[in-house]
Amino acid sequence: MDYEFRKNLIEGGYSARFSMEHQFLARWVIEDLGTDDARIQTLLNHIEAHLANGTTLEQRGPEMTLTIEANEVVIQSNDLFSEQQFELEQDMDLYQSESIAECGIEDFEAMLHSWRAFFTK
Repeated sequence: MDYEFRKNLIEGGYSARFSMEHQFLARWVIEDLGTDDARIQTLLNHIEAHLANGTTLEQRGPEMTLTIEANEVVIQSNDLFSEQQFELEQDMDLYQSESIAECGIEDFEAMLHSWRAFFTK
């Protein structure tokens, strides 16, 4: 998983760029996670617990849901939960691919450490 973090030195905000299949993860990092160090630590603690005993996690935010299960991390738009009740048409596949990101738990953990190191320097 490739990613890059940037800080706008004029306005002070952050941005994130991720590889094509992980673009929704960039949105989650900036809009949902932000620079909440306590939440990052909670996620890192949960990852450690998951790797030790397989515990699962689902954090539903106002717009996105994070799920950790079976050594996979899935972040998806809450809009997809309601759409799962209906069969998606062919032209909705692109929208769905832009509303979900999946990665391995180790990659996700490394990204969290990188993000924390970036905004705390």
